[in-house]
Amino acid sequence: MEPTFFSTGQAARQLGITQDRVRQLCEAGAVTAEITNGGQWRIAKPEIDRLKRDGLPPVPRPLPGDSVRRTKSSNGLLAPPSPAVVSAAEDLAITENLLRQRRLELELAQVEDEFDEREQAETEHWEERERAEQARMAEEEAERLRRKRDDRWLGYALRCVPAGAEGEEVKIHAAVRAALAGMDVTASDGVVRPVVDGIVARSLKPWRRRQQADELASDAITSLPFDAKGWSWNPTTWEIRAKAAAREAVLALGDSAGAAEMKIAAERAVRNIAMEFEAHTAAEADKELRERLVRWASLPAGLTDHGTELARQAIADALVKLPQGTPQLRLEAARDQALAPFHEAVAEARRRQAEQEARAREEQRRKQVVRQDQEMRKSVISSMSFLGYFPLDLSAEERQKAVAFAQKIIDELPEGTGRHELEQSRDRAVAPFLAAHTQRKKKLAQIEGGLREIFPYLLQLEDEWEFDKGRWELERELKEPIHRQLAQELTGDEKLEDVQKRVRRLVREKLEI
Repeated sequence: MEPTFFSTGQAARQLGITQDRVRQLCEAGAVTAEITNGGQWRIAKPEIDRLKRDGLPPVPRPLPGDSVRRTKSSNGLLAPPSPAVVSAAEDLAITENLLRQRRLELELAQVEDEFDEREQAETEHWEERERAEQARMAEEEAERLRRKRDDRWLGYALRCVPAGAEGEEVKIHAAVRAALAGMDVTASDGVVRPVVDGIVARSLKPWRRRQQADELASDAITSLPFDAKGWSWNPTTWEIRAKAAAREAVLALGDSAGAAEMKIAAERAVRNIAMEFEAHTAAEADKELRERLVRWASLPAGLTDHGTELARQAIADALVKLPQGTPQLRLEAARDQALAPFHEAVAEARRRQAEQEARAREEQRRKQVVRQDQEMRKSVISSMSFLGYFPLDLSAEERQKAVAFAQKIIDELPEGTGRHELEQSRDRAVAPFLAAHTQRKKKLAQIEGGLREIFPYLLQLEDEWEFDKGRWELERELKEPIHRQLAQELTGDEKLEDVQKRVRRLVREKLEI
């Protein structure tokens, strides 16, 4: 909020003058001002606004004879003075007055010299500021012309970029900007244009080389086998690899290579990929045959999932020992030989199946008992989530801790414990958490009641003490530290009167009274 009265320093900053000059105007009565008990000048805001609007008045200067005080005194003679004495006294008075006049004129000349020097310094200061401002404006104008020149040629350079080469714009933009930074802003278009055209041509040369390599690679991949090709909108991996290999082969030749040499390099790279595709196709056919023999093998009935996996793995291990290109009949014979041990194992497994089924039934019964016990324990814990078991204002964290502790107590009880005993153990485990919650609520209520005592007590203290801040601000400042201290000191069992006494004591301590 803007002040109503300004000190001499604040007024000097508002008016753009020195503090001494403000003080001189106040002492001379040239501006309306008041003086404090401590001897400090204060100027009202309307007066500052008037001085800003109408300008500063000159500082009044006293005339040489204004400060001379005339005094009357008795000559101390017992009789009327003689003409000689009167004449001598008049000569002495004239001499003294002349001496005082000369001294005042000397002091006035010194004061005028000081004012002249100060005005000269202020004039030089403002002239220096004006020169600096003119230099700044000239620099801004030069920068504006440079930006205009740079924007025009940068736009020209970017318009020279052909479609498809948009990725080169950043590099061209940076190169042209760097070149323009080293050129005089007054350089003609005939000087700047060749430089910009050269930068664009050099920057686009790698891109044009890549474009040529892409065209040769696209022509070369037409020689790939039919099965290695896809559609124009969905090329195969082989087409992608062949085109990349052809492109790299062309780019590796360098700038001195001719069109025929580049075409041969692209075709050679594609042929290598085609040979790799044919070898890959043969390997894939052999691999598919072996996988089919493993997948559709007639396995012994009754194999477990693990046994089935082992049988198929045995077939795969037998087939992998045969070289690529082995006839199908020989592969099938190796498959049947690998399955022989599994047929023998199935017969032995069936013999032990009856014993295993009996043991399985007994194990199933025991698991059923265990599962029922676990479900009952889970039901005892889950019933804690019903509305009304926990107080509504109990925090989620405290509920989780109580449930976790009850779960731990129930888990420690032996298997077969009845539901009633489980519920009693659960309730005993939760009881301390509920008691602690009740105690916290009592403590919070005491703290809130104590904090409400701050404001009334401040009203009482204002009758005896004078504070720098209002009671509302003091209450806001005192609440937080008193709240923290009460939270540390109170247990919840204190009486409200004792808590209020403690709050009043803390208020006095914080206010140091």
